[in-house]
Amino acid sequence: MKFNRKKSICKKNAAVLLIAVVLTISSGSHNGITSAFWSPSQNESIRSRCNTRHSVAHLWAINGSGGADSEKLVIEFLTDHNRDALLRPTVDPSRPILVDAFAPWCGPCKLLDKVLKKSQPRYIGKVDFVRWNVNDAENTALIKSHFIQMGYTLNKLPSLILYREGEPIAVRPGFANEFQLDDWLEKTLPDVLERTFDENGVKLNQLEG
Repeated sequence: MKFNRKKSICKKNAAVLLIAVVLTISSGSHNGITSAFWSPSQNESIRSRCNTRHSVAHLWAINGSGGADSEKLVIEFLTDHNRDALLRPTVDPSRPILVDAFAPWCGPCKLLDKVLKKSQPRYIGKVDFVRWNVNDAENTALIKSHFIQMGYTLNKLPSLILYREGEPIAVRPGFANEFQLDDWLEKTLPDVLERTFDENGVKLNQLEG
């Protein structure tokens, strides 16, 4: 009886220790993150995660739902190394590029990322989607410099930026749901996208899913 009791206590202590370790790791990943925009000093853990994402962003994600594999596009990360290729595609240099300017610490940015991933398939072949981590100063300094030189500033995160032929042409600050995203893109790109809202701003064709 004493042996079984000690064994039970050991199991409970091990479980408590495991939970403590997980909580410590989880909370530690956010240490040092500040909300300062364009801050020169960046959190090393963020850089590490972002650099890893840069290297795999061009890959296709495999979704095995329903027992059958299906391919789903991944939104690429914009850096100084790939900006020419992403902002001025060789296949269609005039194709609009929607840039999602975000920061890892930004809560609304994470919500917008979900909206963009859901909306992206409807814009394939018309508007390309990419993401710009504004906290990654080491790998996006040239992007920031060119953006400012063109007379633009980012006063709010997230922000959506439209590029054409490598140049920024419009900025929409703040979060946008699917309807707001469609409305802004259609108004800004009338030569590319057909209008799907009536004169009162009501969506003519309801979004799927």
